[in-house]
Amino acid sequence: MGCCATARAVDCRNGFASLVRFFPDGKTLTAKIEEELWAQLYGSDPTGAPLVFDDQYITTGGQIYELLVGHDRMIGDLRPLVFARLKLKSSLVCHPYDICTSLLLTEAGGLVESPDGGPISVPLNTTAPVAWVGYANHRLASSIRPVL
Repeated sequence: MGCCATARAVDCRNGFASLVRFFPDGKTLTAKIEEELWAQLYGSDPTGAPLVFDDQYITTGGQIYELLVGHDRMIGDLRPLVFARLKLKSSLVCHPYDICTSLLLTEAGGLVESPDGGPISVPLNTTAPVAWVGYANHRLASSIRPVL
């Protein structure tokens, strides 16, 4: 089962998928993680053509919508993990009220989880940082999760 046209997608080739990097803080590390993710999963195209397209939709609700309607195959928001790794303090991350829209995607057959593949488990408040990854279908999650 899946939520949309991307419900049948088996990978992210020739589709939209990305890790959130809206702001300068942590952008370099996040881009490196994403570059290595796609290289490990799909290698590179000998013609130099991009294999996966990037779509930086600047709200969590909008990102969930992009997955729900089939525009994107995978979106990950690792900002809390990246900022912690770089010892950066920032409130510009996803919070519980941002990710509450994930129920819509899961009800439609998509998947939203923590980056390690477990459930998202944070205090229900307005300040807790939330790292998450959303997939248009479970098959995509099964192939991307171990590499991510």
